[in-house]
Amino acid sequence: MEELERAVSVALSPQADPQFKQQATQYCEQVRTSPDGWRTCLQLFTRMQPQPAETQVRFICLQILQDVVRNQSDRQTPEERAFLRQTLWQWLTTCLRPSEPAFLKNRLANLLLVMAVHHPQEWPGFFDDMMRLVSDPPQPTPGGSNNMYVDIFLRVALDVEEEVVSSLVVRTPEQLARNMAFKDAMREKAIGPWIQILYQTLAGSAHQPEIPALCLRALATYIPWIDIQLIDQPHLLRLLFELCQLEAYRNDALQCLIEIVHKGMKPAAKVALILRLKFIPFATQLVAQEPDDEILTYVERIAKFVNAQGEELLKAWNDAAQAIALHETDMQAVLFVSYQAITELLPIGIELLTHSFDETSAAVLPFLNAYTTLMKRLARIAGTHPTSNAQLRGSNAPAWRALLGALLTKMRYDPAQAYGVGGGASEEQAEFLELRKELRIAFDAMGVIDEPLFMDVVLGAIHRTLDRALATAPTALHWTDAEHALYLLYTVPETFRIPLNFSPSHATAAAAASARFSEPFAPLWTKLLSSHLITHPHPAVALMYFENVTRYAAFFEVHHDQPLLQVLHEFVGATGLHHALPAVRCRINYLFLRCVRMWRNRLVPIAPDLLVAIHDLLTIDPPTASATAAAAAASSSSAAAATPVPTGAASSGLNTATGNTSSPSSTLFDSQLYLFESVGVLIALDNVPISKQVELLRAALTPSMTAIAAHVESGAFRREPAAAPADPNDQVLQCPQTLHLHRLLMSMGSVFQGFPSWDVMERVVTRSDSADQLAALCQQILDQMLIGLNQASDRGLIREAIRSTFKRMTASLGPAVLYHIEPFLSAGLIAADSVPDMLDLLPFIGMIVFRFKASLTDTLAKLYLPLLHRLHFLLRRPPAGTDELVEQTELKRAYLTFFGNIFMADMENVLVMGENGGELMAVIEILEAIALDPADGTIQKMAFNILNRMILAWLDQTDGTPLPGFDAVVKNQIIPVLFRALLNPRLRLGDGVTLVVLSEMSAIHRHLLMCLGWAYLSYLQDTMFPAL
Repeated sequence: MEELERAVSVALSPQADPQFKQQATQYCEQVRTSPDGWRTCLQLFTRMQPQPAETQVRFICLQILQDVVRNQSDRQTPEERAFLRQTLWQWLTTCLRPSEPAFLKNRLANLLLVMAVHHPQEWPGFFDDMMRLVSDPPQPTPGGSNNMYVDIFLRVALDVEEEVVSSLVVRTPEQLARNMAFKDAMREKAIGPWIQILYQTLAGSAHQPEIPALCLRALATYIPWIDIQLIDQPHLLRLLFELCQLEAYRNDALQCLIEIVHKGMKPAAKVALILRLKFIPFATQLVAQEPDDEILTYVERIAKFVNAQGEELLKAWNDAAQAIALHETDMQAVLFVSYQAITELLPIGIELLTHSFDETSAAVLPFLNAYTTLMKRLARIAGTHPTSNAQLRGSNAPAWRALLGALLTKMRYDPAQAYGVGGGASEEQAEFLELRKELRIAFDAMGVIDEPLFMDVVLGAIHRTLDRALATAPTALHWTDAEHALYLLYTVPETFRIPLNFSPSHATAAAAASARFSEPFAPLWTKLLSSHLITHPHPAVALMYFENVTRYAAFFEVHHDQPLLQVLHEFVGATGLHHALPAVRCRINYLFLRCVRMWRNRLVPIAPDLLVAIHDLLTIDPPTASATAAAAAASSSSAAAATPVPTGAASSGLNTATGNTSSPSSTLFDSQLYLFESVGVLIALDNVPISKQVELLRAALTPSMTAIAAHVESGAFRREPAAAPADPNDQVLQCPQTLHLHRLLMSMGSVFQGFPSWDVMERVVTRSDSADQLAALCQQILDQMLIGLNQASDRGLIREAIRSTFKRMTASLGPAVLYHIEPFLSAGLIAADSVPDMLDLLPFIGMIVFRFKASLTDTLAKLYLPLLHRLHFLLRRPPAGTDELVEQTELKRAYLTFFGNIFMADMENVLVMGENGGELMAVIEILEAIALDPADGTIQKMAFNILNRMILAWLDQTDGTPLPGFDAVVKNQIIPVLFRALLNPRLRLGDGVTLVVLSEMSAIHRHLLMCLGWAYLSYLQDTMFPAL
């Protein structure tokens, strides 16, 4: 025993030597697993006196005993378990002291319960023993009370929830059956007396806080699964009401009431219980008692209590309505009474919704959301009956108006809350945004319930805010008011899911309905633009303003004179793309692109001016460690030194100390690509002369082209590591020159991303002699890219950028750039050891093969062999880990898709032209290996599909000349694969994907029969089947 005592002391001592601690821990583990270790622990626990220095040792002893009973009891005989139980019980009844620490009593209570649950047949009197512990204390306690044993009883009673009842604990079927038997025995023998003990304890020990608190928590865990008659007792409920008025017990007492309300009952009984106990007036008293209670947990518990009543009443109403639909007329009274109770409860729920504590508001939201769902249902039913509709709206209009007002109030940011942009959003802000999303459920439902009331309340709130801005100045508004008005304006179209239409002409009834819905927003936008609300310095206002501009883009399509010019000026000015905060610019860059695409037909006259206004934003500065560190620090600390905060922002709740003013370097650049794409859209607008497009394109790309030429000439990137790290911050530190070159190339690709597709460009370009100028400029860009690739082909970042840019130029310029494909690939666009590079390149080649077909035949024939060699090298290389295995699976999919595109474009002759034909057997071997692997049925099916296409292309006598010797390949290799795949033990015939694979295999058999006729059947009978 002394050794164990010393070992525990050393293992738990923070000052002990680590080596000694490890040895002590190992010794404790040996004691736990040894056959007689429990005896040592039992003797040590019962021998020691409850001295503070010995508490940890006694706790470890109980922990080891608990593990033995729970997990190693099969190593004990019934006599040993009886000895353990009797010794512990004797100690409990003779040696327990009031000064025992709570954690020791918790462990002891759990140990007693575990012994009773795991071996009920060995302790049949467990329930009686526990009750006798309270009713007939085995030893006197100070003051003559039995609180010491009541405390143990309550801890055992409370532990039943986690050990036996809780569904949150994962249990085996055997454990579930054992626990169910324990619960049944408890219902039969003990639950009534135990509840009576809980009541007596509550009634007699109210002056001792710790005992009633334990008692209430235990009672709350029993209510969900015991007979309601044990709880529905006037004296017990009256006591709970009284305890709700006492600060020490009110939270736990309210939890008991919540559990009673949620108790499963029939609708009539549930409504009768709520009305009989007068819970609704009681809730009114609670809310009125402490409307500004500093103990926010109590107010939140009140909200949960009200929410429980509301949900249960609504559930009773729904059940009654369904019963009435089945002609159960006795449920009419339940329907009426529950509806009246809901109506009485609604004002309390609305009052709690407006509480300043968001957790309180969130607690009552399920009831209010369910209520609006019910009202939406009733409104739809009443919609076909004008009288009923008027009655429904008339009787509920005051409550609905109050509910809408409460929802609008809670959707407003708290003025005291710090606001963060991008990575600087605090946890508190994230929780508010989640609450705002939950509020939208009831908010949107109110729009369906009473559209006129909804529009009056919501649009009225927006008008009042804008009127204040007009009467004073936008900066005089608090940022929360301005953001709130803009948020409401943004959400209304989402509520009704009706497209906005401000056009005066309506071709269809739907367009006319859309125009009627959009009509109230035109004066709102006129007032919003006149108020110059965008000049408010807070970033939340700018972000929400431009979100609205994007959502209401149709308004500016119609009002394309002064309103459009004003909002474009705001876009390109200091309130938009030139905003002082990079995190704001990140979002506005994207919104500007969306608007430019939607307004492209209106922008031709002002496109050059827009390009001039944003030209300074098209500079891509070389990434530096200091700039990146500042940008990264902005996601976790103040960025005020790096980016100036707008005047008034700090006083308006802008969180400049939590990283809201900037974003990491890579995020900023990714957002800047949207701006380059916008430039491409503006350059390639319809009705802009080609000569002007060339001029604008040259002006936009010249800075990037000049910087690329400087990089290539200096070769500084050659001194950096060829393999760039995955982390963007590390890329800046280790290879800034390579990263800068990568970004320059990507920016040029984004410009071409804004161009229309090549077939549209073809019609535009051929209308002017300036087409040669455009072709010459593109040729210059491609030549410069090729020079850069020749020098940086070993750098993944450069290959990625050139592939991306080349793909986008091809999509816009079409066949004009096809002859560049071979030089680019030959220059090293594909790295022999890079699967990601191939996964990026193969879809591009497949796309141009499918799009340009025969015009690409010669180019593809030249590229086929080097491309195939690299593919086969990567496919045959064994994967080194899970990530590489996933990559190889995706490469197989891309490989098969590539060949599928070739066959779909009728370019299969490329596979057998000249030297290419010598690799056909290697391709078939790869296809066979994939077809025989059932790990991924989709890929397996694709492999059989390619084999099927080969048969149709090169074996079919009716469609062209058969490929010499291919019939032997079919017999010797393809046909055996069909049967070997069926015999694979890993093939899951019950899998739905396998059925698709079998269907593809059947198609091959069918086509072979079509091509070879009876010779195929003879071959199967004479050669194939005997071999099997």
